[in-house]
Amino acid sequence: MQTQTELRRVLGLWSVVAFGVTNEIAAGLFFVSTQIQQTAPGVGDLVPWLMIVGGLLTFMTVVAYRYFFASGLVGAGGEYVIISRAVSPFFGFLATFLSWFGISGSLGALAYTAPKFLANACDALGAVGAAQFLGSTAGTVITGLVLLWGVWLIHVRGVRLAGTLAVIAMCFVVVVALVVIGYGFSTSPQIFALAMQSHLHVSAQRVLAAAPVTRVNPLAAFGTALPVLFFGYLGLSTATQTGAEAVDARRALSKGVLIAVSLVTVIYTLFAFAVYHAVP
Repeated sequence: MQTQTELRRVLGLWSVVAFGVTNEIAAGLFFVSTQIQQTAPGVGDLVPWLMIVGGLLTFMTVVAYRYFFASGLVGAGGEYVIISRAVSPFFGFLATFLSWFGISGSLGALAYTAPKFLANACDALGAVGAAQFLGSTAGTVITGLVLLWGVWLIHVRGVRLAGTLAVIAMCFVVVVALVVIGYGFSTSPQIFALAMQSHLHVSAQRVLAAAPVTRVNPLAAFGTALPVLFFGYLGLSTATQTGAEAVDARRALSKGVLIAVSLVTVIYTLFAFAVYHAVP
């Protein structure tokens, strides 16, 4: 006799929100929002407004998600469930199979780059020994392996632990973002320039003189920068993959994606306005 096994439904609303938020607020906030000046020269101080546009575009995705959830297309697999039942199983498999390569590659990339970020943080805090170890080849390999096997262990322990860690990570990321936002709005360009001169020994005038573009170009902003910045909103789909583990999946996912996108859009926008308020 064949028995049917189901995943444990242990995730609440805020766990669903946390999965979406922690996968959206990452490089899109702390890295892309400033490095976009090099990727799309001429975008200037239009970045905060492009963040708002990206959030509005993401809301269109949320409307589509909520329609599918209301139709009962909720289950393990996220987009696979929606695409396979709404279109065909072949396209659902194809989309999921291709995304698997991206996820695997991103894990490796994060495992490689995380030690470098940790080394910079330790150096800023004065932990020179830890910074040197994390910056070395051995430190990068060991730390990367610890992170990869840590992710594996979390998966083995079950989704309840993953949900708890996601909520904790969401709170931490939001607090860090709020600190940066507060600092940005309370700091003038002159103070920022003095801090840059003191810590990096580089003057703001020198950086501005070396800038390839000095005039804001709206066409470059919307044609080049917007697609890159919109990439920061794509982690939302992670929340939809909890459909078979959520206690009340139809309600939790419908509300969870809406809360996640609203929270991320507000943080992205305020963060960008704060940064471009402080930077000369």
